[in-house]
Amino acid sequence: MRHDLLTLDLLQEVCRTHSITRAAQHVHLALAAASKRLSDFESRLGVKLFVRKSRGVEPTDACLALLKHVQVAHGALEAFDQEVARFASGIKGFIRIAVAREVALDGLFRKVTAFSHKHPGVHVSLLDCAGAEVEERVASADADLGFFLRPAHGSALQAWLYDQGRWKVLVPRGHLLADRGHLSFADLMAFELVSAGRSSPLAGVLSRAAAMLGETLESRLEAGTAEMTAGLVEAGAGLALVTDHVADRCAATHRVTSMDLNEDWAAYDLMMGIARRDRVPLALERLVLHLLHAREPVVPHALAA
Repeated sequence: MRHDLLTLDLLQEVCRTHSITRAAQHVHLALAAASKRLSDFESRLGVKLFVRKSRGVEPTDACLALLKHVQVAHGALEAFDQEVARFASGIKGFIRIAVAREVALDGLFRKVTAFSHKHPGVHVSLLDCAGAEVEERVASADADLGFFLRPAHGSALQAWLYDQGRWKVLVPRGHLLADRGHLSFADLMAFELVSAGRSSPLAGVLSRAAAMLGETLESRLEAGTAEMTAGLVEAGAGLALVTDHVADRCAATHRVTSMDLNEDWAAYDLMMGIARRDRVPLALERLVLHLLHAREPVVPHALAA
């Protein structure tokens, strides 16, 4: 059954004003034309919509039930008009991306730059965060998008696998372990370890690995950034575990050597997540799909247009 929008507008106004005369004025129809539309509409539906009284009209129960659907339809059409207007004028918005400082995302920077060139109306802000902070900031709306290392702390975020890699060991150049092909965690326990802090996603993993060896992991030195970590290792303060991307970068800028860690738990997943919500802002939706391009062929259901 086809319905014209003007008649639905008229129906809504009659329910609001309890007057066909005033409703007709609001939708710019002559009274006779409005009355005929309502009569024809009742005939087509096969139900009585209004009860005529001396001081106006009252909607029937059937009319009130139909009114709910009319309001939903109007809401959908308004959203449609807004979406069209946003496309016509270009996507606009402000997106805050929280990035765990344990990871180096050179590829992300290139993708964000390309997105920014394509959508000049979107302002993107990158936030440096401790690993445990990223999910919390996204879930609490302090950030719109986050990059963090699995394991995730909970189900508050809708997350996708963005990249994978391995933790590696930084040792000073010339260190007695530097000539080995790879290291085990047991090899590291004889030396001081520079820690990334308790908020690092690696902290719990290392504590459990040490316990398996009957050891207690203690670090007297903590470094908040990759630059600080590399500086301490270069100065001989100890060894450090960092992601492979960070290790390669540090080896190129400091007198340190990047070495493989021969442990199953040394593999990591880099996740990208947003807060779970019924409706994703258009700018954020487009950025997520842009970042996932060529990584996941299936568009997440929450982001489907």
